[in-house]
Amino acid sequence: MKLEVMPKQRILEAEQREDAMEMPSLELWKLEKLPKICPMPPPMPPVACDDEGTLVPPLNFAMVDDGIFRSGFPEATNFQFLKSLNLRSIV
Repeated sequence: MKLEVMPKQRILEAEQREDAMEMPSLELWKLEKLPKICPMPPPMPPVACDDEGTLVPPLNFAMVDDGIFRSGFPEATNFQFLKSLNLRSIV
């Protein structure tokens, strides 16, 4: 089955093609709809670690091997966590 295109539609499509060919490529982007950008949520407030039961690992803390760990320089809030590991030495 063949679909028949109406003459008015053919003329309209031809005009649109001609208009597009006449516009410089820099102006074509102005006709496109820009995506909506959602604003970033506000940053989370720092968590207070006054509770002695709270264990906070140092920055970049990770286990290298069984019983061997690495991390960034510890702060006072990290000492309780480090005590819980029962470390023999810190390098």
